[in-house]
Amino acid sequence: MASSDSSPALPAVRDAVAQLSLPTVPQLESSAWGMHTSFRGARHQAFEANEGDEILDYERLEHVGDAILGAEVTLLIVKAALLSNQTLALISSRLGFPSQLKASAAQTCQLRTNYIVQASLFEAYLALLLIEKGHAAFQAFVDAIYAPLVPVVVEAFRSAESAAIATPLLEPANYVGMLMEWTQERWRPGRRTATFNSSLRSGLDHKPLWSISCEVEQYNRSGTMDVRVYVGFGSTVAEAKRECVGVSSTPQLVLMQMIDLFFAGSAAFQACVELGLA
Repeated sequence: MASSDSSPALPAVRDAVAQLSLPTVPQLESSAWGMHTSFRGARHQAFEANEGDEILDYERLEHVGDAILGAEVTLLIVKAALLSNQTLALISSRLGFPSQLKASAAQTCQLRTNYIVQASLFEAYLALLLIEKGHAAFQAFVDAIYAPLVPVVVEAFRSAESAAIATPLLEPANYVGMLMEWTQERWRPGRRTATFNSSLRSGLDHKPLWSISCEVEQYNRSGTMDVRVYVGFGSTVAEAKRECVGVSSTPQLVLMQMIDLFFAGSAAFQACVELGLA
């Protein structure tokens, strides 16, 4: 089955398919391309067919259709977009294939609106088209559909690439460095400190999880010390050091800090925000 990955070209493909001048759909003798296994109460698994069994449903044919369709559309840069399940479903719907699907009464509505099934119907139809009408008819039908789509996809990718090049990459702020600088400025030594404590390793051998805590201390104007503790997790010690969040003893503050973790993510960043540095 074709991939279901979304691509930058999908919106352009959707518009192009909606405006396609569709070719005449060749009539086939067999209706297996539109037959779901549930229609005849057969076993669901397509690979369970005995050798020599007649092909009776689209679930076996779709794999053949997928392979031969891939052989016809050879432009690698646009193949993923042109052969994605979303694109095939759009074409299948324009051709009216979903409404021709035969399945059990309980499943028909759900199957007809499933975009993966819609894509599979198109692939299954192509397989039977090649078998019954030959390669020339198959190629003419595919070319009539895809020839207008190729330049649309190419242009969509070109525009996306140009936009990406035009967008400058922002260097991530060094919040750890900013926090260290904060401990040194304006105050007498010892009035502000930020200490990262020992890291702990957990998780699987091939996928470790490191945790590290950061303790920030400062004396306020009344002379009392304000202490805040942050804990972070990451696949490396450095990542854990960056990705810390404040931890509090009260449920309300823990909830607020969990929200901060979701939106901000780093202990140093949290500290810089609270201290007015970011």
